[in-house]
Amino acid sequence: MNHFLNRPDIYNQPIRITNENPQDVIENFFLDFHLSDVRQEL
Repeated sequence: MNHFLNRPDIYNQPIRITNENPQDVIENFFLDFHLSDVRQEL
């Protein structure tokens, strides 16, 4: 079971994102993960 389901107050909130700029978050994500890897996980 997903442990976030037990915490509805944080269920729909970003987790571990400290950067204010969403573009930076996306850029950093794709620097760490290749698009093909993300597709496979999805």
